[in-house]
Amino acid sequence: GVMAIQSGILNPVRLLAAKNGANQIGEMGDPRTEAGMTQLFAMDPYQHLRDGVKYPPLLLVTGAVDQRVAPWNSGKFGARVMAASPATPVWYRSDDAFGHFATNANAGAMERADLYAFLDAHGVAHRTLEHPAVFRVDEGQEIKAALPGGHTKNLFLKDAKGRIWLVCALGETRVDLKRL
Repeated sequence: GVMAIQSGILNPVRLLAAKNGANQIGEMGDPRTEAGMTQLFAMDPYQHLRDGVKYPPLLLVTGAVDQRVAPWNSGKFGARVMAASPATPVWYRSDDAFGHFATNANAGAMERADLYAFLDAHGVAHRTLEHPAVFRVDEGQEIKAALPGGHTKNLFLKDAKGRIWLVCALGETRVDLKRL
């Protein structure tokens, strides 16, 4: 396998060092509090990298002018992966013409071409199905009919304490929100 990460917050304990970091506190946690720092540390990929572990090939994609996720996240994470696992190939893909994801069709096409080249270089079979955006499981039934595997739905929920949860389930699963 491989890892491909686009616009990732890869060192959330350093959230406030980023230009937009304060705006992320409500979603991710506040590093100025013990509870917030504990939460951020638990989800921090940079903090959990270990020397001597063989990591899969890595592609880091970031927009050089990303105002939502500081581009240094990708650079710092990739450098740490290379130090921890020198045999791991680390590819960087950046563009000074886009920020948080490609902003025009040409930039998007070049970005996809680079992703496909990365997958091909590492022997990962892939195929892409372009389709209009769908917002409900039933809207995607026709699109997914010919695709193998389980098809999922994602539910973003906020609990009474203001914590954000991502619940992923098979598309046909009935989720009892009151039991969550």
